[in-house]
Amino acid sequence: MTDDPPMVFALLAICVSIAGMALLARTRRWNGAACILLMLGVLSLGLLRAIAPAEPPIPDGAISDIAMQIRPHRPGFASGNWDATILECPDHPEFEERTVAVRSERMPQAAVYEVNGRWTPPPNPRNPGIFDYGAFLEEKGASGILEVEDMDPASDGTLPAMICTAMITRLEEAGGHPGASALARALSLGDRRGLTEGDEDAFRRAGVAHLLAISGMHIGFFGLAIRWILAGFLGRRAATVLAIIPVVGYAIVVGATPSSLRAAIIFGVYALGEEMGQKPPPSSAIALAALMLLMHDPGVLLDPGFQMSFAATSAIASTWVRMGDLPMHRWLRLPIISAAAWLATAPIALWHFDRIAPAGLLIGPLVLPIFPVVLVNGWLLGAAALSPVPDWVIRVLGEPLGLFLDLLVEIGHRMPVIDVATAAIVPAFLGATAVAILYPARRGSVAALSRRRINWVVVGCLWVLALVSIWSPAIPAPGGMRLVVFDVGQGDAILIESAAGYTMVVDAGPRWDDVVPLESSMMPYLRARGINEVDILALSHGHLDHYGGIDALNEEFDISEFWFSAPGDYRIPEVLLGRGLHMTRGHDSDLGELEISVIWPPGETMPGFSLNERSGVIMLGFGQWRGLLAGDLEGAGERALISSAGDEELAADLLKVGHHGSANASSGAFLDAVGADVAAVSVGGNRYGLPNPETMARLHRHVSTVVTTSESGAFILETDGESWRAVTMAPATPSP
Repeated sequence: MTDDPPMVFALLAICVSIAGMALLARTRRWNGAACILLMLGVLSLGLLRAIAPAEPPIPDGAISDIAMQIRPHRPGFASGNWDATILECPDHPEFEERTVAVRSERMPQAAVYEVNGRWTPPPNPRNPGIFDYGAFLEEKGASGILEVEDMDPASDGTLPAMICTAMITRLEEAGGHPGASALARALSLGDRRGLTEGDEDAFRRAGVAHLLAISGMHIGFFGLAIRWILAGFLGRRAATVLAIIPVVGYAIVVGATPSSLRAAIIFGVYALGEEMGQKPPPSSAIALAALMLLMHDPGVLLDPGFQMSFAATSAIASTWVRMGDLPMHRWLRLPIISAAAWLATAPIALWHFDRIAPAGLLIGPLVLPIFPVVLVNGWLLGAAALSPVPDWVIRVLGEPLGLFLDLLVEIGHRMPVIDVATAAIVPAFLGATAVAILYPARRGSVAALSRRRINWVVVGCLWVLALVSIWSPAIPAPGGMRLVVFDVGQGDAILIESAAGYTMVVDAGPRWDDVVPLESSMMPYLRARGINEVDILALSHGHLDHYGGIDALNEEFDISEFWFSAPGDYRIPEVLLGRGLHMTRGHDSDLGELEISVIWPPGETMPGFSLNERSGVIMLGFGQWRGLLAGDLEGAGERALISSAGDEELAADLLKVGHHGSANASSGAFLDAVGADVAAVSVGGNRYGLPNPETMARLHRHVSTVVTTSESGAFILETDGESWRAVTMAPATPSP
């Protein structure tokens, strides 16, 4: 592709943007035309990026001990995960001038680094219904991920980075309340690395996680504080304009995030407007901020932070204007404004993260009045850390912050979160939007009332978009069934959805300390599908890699029936035991057209058989399709099942391989009896050498297609009862 088209779009963007700004500056009569020209400029920049020559791909596969020189995109830092440009890579010159996502435990302290690390391409999602981090990196222009193993500064540090480093070092050396330093860093710099995962989760549950991200409140209070200080020396008007400089500098120091830049631009617009005697309406300032960010990077429109930042700001500004004539004290408006911001951002949070925190409606208004005090406390603590004051001063300043953190964490841990299908919130959200659009700004406003006809058209268009967005049903199409073998590492977790809306879960994956893979694999998928109830939860046997996520699943979803076989070391909760049924051969059930048959074990007690050999085995039937879920069956249990069941009873199209492909599982006789067309092995990193190479070779000889979740991610099979198709989340090489 030649360079002519990009040059044409670049010139077009410059020309129409200048024309639009000129019209805005000269007269209000042509405001509409000016806005159209500015939007054309943004569109031209977007087209310019879209037609830019694509970079040649970097070779797939991980490369160990790669040495390169990189430059961070931001002069500050971003919690150990930041973007950088590869300046030089002697062993792999094709890497140069690429953008990579850098992961490092060390905070950047220099403008350029010499690093040794491991590069991997953008990852594919391993399970359905979860955030596609690989696509996110590609949207950001990142070619891959660089896991830093060793980092050395190759040049002097930037001023923002050195300020951050000095502050963090001093706070850690001074001691005091363990949470004071972490909260001060989060409030003043946006650096959340000092907070534990439990602390951040408590803020999310309390609905005040936005306090930890540098946004409008932080930038606004900072600008007002600077203006107040300067006004004592220079006068109000000069202080207002000069305050723009430290505000922009602060936005850069904290990482130049969309929310901080948006707030800095709006502050600058209001400051300049006040100086010129023309205070702009809030909508104009917000629109200008969005326009400037989009002109710099049109792709930021897809960033959740950008969307939530502007949604909250627009809701706050609109609500404040609409309450202008109401006889209400300003402090009494805070709960309404806080609720408006929550309602505006809730659909976005649901869309991206599948959950919202209803406590934000209550806790947000309570925290908002005292947050300026907490924020100033954090700034004072940060300033003290950069000055030669005694350590006891830092400890005294940190004590109130530590108490605030402890209180909010204690409250947050007690708050629930709501996991709702995205579709469920759309009608309510659009109803609130309709009220906001149709309600006149001021009672008796003829102009507002006259615009109602246009507003009805806008609301109608929103409803059409909503109906289109929720058209996809939360269950398979009529006459269909879906089976998903999730990638949960070393363990089993299988979901079956029937056409009638029934849901069955077989095993719930492993658990490692506080890590429950089911919470980041199957459970987000269930939320995205709008599933709140599990009709049958079946535990094949009581090994931790099969029951690790049962408690988490039981806490969030309604479970109608609980089947178990050979509980082993799993202590069944009373709430499940009351709905429990011991799986034994001959137990059958139907979920709509889905037929479920337990074909092993033959009894509750089986002396001489190990826990794996007593593992529950389930045969699924949907029309002519059949699937055999073998749990951890192996050895003597497998041989006994072959003897007690005929070939017709074992015959299946799908085999979920027993015991993760161990050496004693899936014998030739068993595979011949099943005669499956596809076999799925649920396995992950382990110290047992699973899947066993000889077992995998045996599977290849007997089954046409073999997949493993460790290589291919989740395995998804859909059938209408006659034909079926199967896919994997990650690229896989089918077995011959």
